[in-house]
Amino acid sequence: MSRQTLPFFNQSFRRFASGSAGFGIVAASLVAAIALTGCSTMPSWQESKIVPIEGEEAAGPISVRVDNVAGDVRVRTSRDITRPVVNVRPRATGDIGRSDPESLVTMSAHSSTSQGLVLQIVAVAEPGYENLVAADIDVWVPALVDIQVRTSAGRVQAVGATGAVDIEVGTSSTPGGSIDVRAADELVESVRLITTDGNIHLAMPPGSTGAIELTSLDGNAEVRAASSPVSRVTASKGRWSGIIAQGRNAIQATTNEGNVRVIVMPDPVSYMPSK
Repeated sequence: MSRQTLPFFNQSFRRFASGSAGFGIVAASLVAAIALTGCSTMPSWQESKIVPIEGEEAAGPISVRVDNVAGDVRVRTSRDITRPVVNVRPRATGDIGRSDPESLVTMSAHSSTSQGLVLQIVAVAEPGYENLVAADIDVWVPALVDIQVRTSAGRVQAVGATGAVDIEVGTSSTPGGSIDVRAADELVESVRLITTDGNIHLAMPPGSTGAIELTSLDGNAEVRAASSPVSRVTASKGRWSGIIAQGRNAIQATTNEGNVRVIVMPDPVSYMPSK
């Protein structure tokens, strides 16, 4: 997998865009989509950099893998695009002197079809700066299948997933962050949501199934599933286990500090979780 450092992104994008009118249309559509969301937590198109995607043509439903040094990761779907778009906003989280954060983060994005359509995104800090920089990554895809994310000191949002979900935020030596997952279709695959600290929300539509294990060491754990059959429930302040709709797919969510909530509801993609 080849990598490009961020200072070359603008030049790379100009070359890429000049050779592909379709990408210009995609980018313009995405700008409009971002503007329509009105989401103030998303970095603006002007503040972030477009990451060139190398490898095989990526069009249609896609699985996303993100391995981030630190920072926010947001993966969303948009009907206004036909190919994925990746944006990154590097930032300093500690004293980097006069160095530009963009020069201290190396990004790569690569698509392949060897095991289904997969988009792999990696952000790596330069040696010695691992705890001093972060990369806020935004990914937009036409349709999302599976998703896997590894990051720390940042929030993770995955909206529109239809397959398996595997998200870890933080480690024994780095802080975590909140996790917000909203499924676009009946969730019948495995879900694993782990953070060292922060709230966890999982919203999925009726018809979803799962053998659920929720744990919070310092918070509440709950399931709201009035429209689905729930059995074998064991509940206490920071723990909830049970089975939704006789499901065998494991749904695990764990945080050391924060609340954990699973909700079965119509149109979870439009759901805005509260604390």
